Amino acid sequence: MRHLLTLTCLLLATATLADESDFDFSSSGAKKALRDYNKAIAKDEKAQAQQVKKAEAEGAEEIKKTRDAFVENLRKALKQSMQAGNLEEANKINAAIKALEQGAGPAAGLAVGSKGKKSKTRIPRDSDSPLLYRFFEYDQKNNGFAVRTNARGFSELVQLESYRGKEHVLQTHPRSESNPAIFSKVLRIPRSGRYALRMGVSHHIHDGINRDWMLVVRVNGISVMQQVVGEAIIQNGWADIEVNLRRFAGRKVEIEIIHAGGGPESNWNGEHGYWTHAEIVKK
Repeated sequence: MRHLLTLTCLLLATATLADESDFDFSSSGAKKALRDYNKAIAKDEKAQAQQVKKAEAEGAEEIKKTRDAFVENLRKALKQSMQAGNLEEANKINAAIKALEQGAGPAAGLAVGSKGKKSKTRIPRDSDSPLLYRFFEYDQKNNGFAVRTNARGFSELVQLESYRGKEHVLQTHPRSESNPAIFSKVLRIPRSGRYALRMGVSHHIHDGINRDWMLVVRVNGISVMQQVVGEAIIQNGWADIEVNLRRFAGRKVEIEIIHAGGGPESNWNGEHGYWTHAEIVKK
């Protein structure tokens, strides 16, 4: 716990390196303090880089497990199709198995509701665009949501044509009460500019009863936001949530968007989450 608190304080206090030009120190003591400060920050950044590397390796292992389970289920479906004499379907399944074994994976580029087609749409990268990264987006061409990041722990990733007045909504649900569902991505937050994670979310209503769920955002394994998504925060069916990422400017970080069970109105009942977007943008 002591180490966790120390790391949290470092993250809050060391958004960017202090440059000597920012301070007009004349005394040797103050100049030495600045040099010591920058050395400590550099050491901290190295430690964080090691954490990110470890997170990337763990994420890759999760993707492999997901892919292997998917392939195993496809092999069962292939056997059933061959036994039924449906050779056309068997050929399609066999081609999908080969593609997965060659490195394609369901966790990145998966088009939900688009018959397994991989999206070819591009995220804008030009200098005038305020967008840094989208965790998922609706792909008009393939008529489905393209999930562009590591997605694990989901029992549902379902496209809805509409929900509570919004078109093209992604519905999610965690696999179990003790295992949350997670979108995650390792990326570098630009040093210049102010960036934020913005999300549009809603909750489930069953037989006229409002349910809720827990939304958590973690950066490098540390929780930076927790919010019960329920009727209390909803306006016109939806809530817009923003997480300021300014403190992480110039850093390579792992960002996790977590859909967990919880909240006073659910008790692991109706824990469905609904999303219009989840993206990192320049403010």
